[in-house]
Amino acid sequence: MRFATGVEFPLLPHVLARMEYGQTIYPDLLIPYPATGGAERDKVVGGTGRVGIAYNFGGPDKTTATPPSGAADPFAGFYLGLEGGAEMANLHYQYIDPTPFRSYIDFAAKGFTGGLFAGYGKTFHNIYGGVQAGFAM
Repeated sequence: MRFATGVEFPLLPHVLARMEYGQTIYPDLLIPYPATGGAERDKVVGGTGRVGIAYNFGGPDKTTATPPSGAADPFAGFYLGLEGGAEMANLHYQYIDPTPFRSYIDFAAKGFTGGLFAGYGKTFHNIYGGVQAGFAM
């Protein structure tokens, strides 16, 4: 299961900034060991925090007047950007033995993540909608 939240906002004409955080919780994995009567239980949780900047090829041009229909949409149109951030994962390992012996081990890993993203968006009566695709390393 993955949960994520983020925000995008205009910085300059045609330049957008974004921040996002996501967390992935994988299903518990139970591996039985019939020969010994024991079992292994693994739980993995991962999180990603990213910041990015994009150029919007649409949106208002500050050198022209605002159209008479109302305020120009700073997010309208196609955009392309770069993002980077931190990625972390935690593995909780538990060995269950039929005797009173049990072991618990926690592993953690951290690293850099970055990539490209592109999308198209538009505001419809104060509600923003669009599509986006990305490539992360």
